[in-house]
Amino acid sequence: MRMNTSIGQLMAAASTLSEGMASPVSQLREEVDLMRAELAWYESKYPEADTSKRRARLQRLELICRSLEGCEPVSLMPIIRDKLTEAKRDKFYPDCACVWIPLKPNVPDLLHARPAIVDLIGWEIHTPYDYNYVGAANAEGFICSTLDD
Repeated sequence: MRMNTSIGQLMAAASTLSEGMASPVSQLREEVDLMRAELAWYESKYPEADTSKRRARLQRLELICRSLEGCEPVSLMPIIRDKLTEAKRDKFYPDCACVWIPLKPNVPDLLHARPAIVDLIGWEIHTPYDYNYVGAANAEGFICSTLDD
């Protein structure tokens, strides 16, 4: 499955959703739960009242909550698994992967970006320049991939 939305766009959307609020999804969930409790009280007080429209509205809000909850947080593992599968299709069989993750919604161009190396392998390399030697004995073979191809 190809992803057409970049991680930067997802980060920007998440940032917009959370502006000025601790967690907009949890606040919406609290409001829906409060509305549900108020409706239950109303129905117990006035059992003959028609509350079908209110029930339908609560169901729509519940669907919205579930959709938003599915967007938080951005999950990178499915994207990374797709790219590792792609590398295996090319018979490259890599030992490790360099995954570029945006730390801001808008990342500068290739020459002006400031990368940070997060070593989860445990090589304990002390200078970023030593990472230039990774794979050098392998004729520096590597595979490049993008989200939009």
